Amino acid sequence: MKVRHLIPAVFVLLGCSEPMPRDLDSLVQEGEGALFVDPETNSPHSGPVFRVADDDSTRVVFRAVLKDGEFHGPFTDYDPESFRDRPSLGVYQEGEYSNGLKEGPYAYFYSSGVILGQASYKSGLRNGSYTSWYESGEPRSEWAYSNGERNGPYVFYHEDGRLWQKGVMSDGERCGEWLEDDATLTYDPCPSGGH
Repeated sequence: MKVRHLIPAVFVLLGCSEPMPRDLDSLVQEGEGALFVDPETNSPHSGPVFRVADDDSTRVVFRAVLKDGEFHGPFTDYDPESFRDRPSLGVYQEGEYSNGLKEGPYAYFYSSGVILGQASYKSGLRNGSYTSWYESGEPRSEWAYSNGERNGPYVFYHEDGRLWQKGVMSDGERCGEWLEDDATLTYDPCPSGGH
């Protein structure tokens, strides 16, 4: 009699479980931005995915979720060993995807785990303020993006807190007067409205 009660419980547990994570490299993608397709069913894959290091199949270097073959939901990208010539596999960046495009808050980190920068994405393009810090926690830079282009005030500091660069960007280009260390540089005037 106990076995009869156990069998429905097993079906409920199996039915409610999360899908098994799948190695992203086991799926087929026909070019940049194309859907990730299960080669056995020839249909777009949905569920959690991961990627392992090229030189060590036991080290996960990327985790994400696919929905109908596109990245959708949270992702974590682990710092590859060769990135910026430092040995590490700490979290490098994390954020969200929506229908295959980065969307919303996004952060990336030093190998120590200290936050390096924060940005925001809208429809796959950086949009809004960007702020970064040195590993010591001192401010590093501040600027803004609009539709993927740097637009507006731009400030960059030396690690000791001294101003390094200050100016205005318009459509990703410097404009107006800029301060760089102790020098003043002049670029084409900024469009009306400051950017």
